[in-house]
Amino acid sequence: MAVLEPTNLLLLACAVLYGLLGEPADAAVLLLFVAAITLLDAVQQHRSNRALAPLHGADLAGLLGATGLALLLALLAERNSRAKP
Repeated sequence: MAVLEPTNLLLLACAVLYGLLGEPADAAVLLLFVAAITLLDAVQQHRSNRALAPLHGADLAGLLGATGLALLLALLAERNSRAKP
């Protein structure tokens, strides 16, 4: 949750301080920024989850196809052969 991020907590604390010091306009601006950041984070999280949903439960061969899987296996085999002295 974006509201509990340290930066947002600092902004909220500053907004409270501005409110206590008699600067309601500055407090409102900070609160507006925290609300906007939280909203953007929620939208981005939702979009990421929607984009990743088809990948959950999919097997590697289905995602890469036969050619991609063969290439991946070849790269792994080459890497393993280099690692051995």
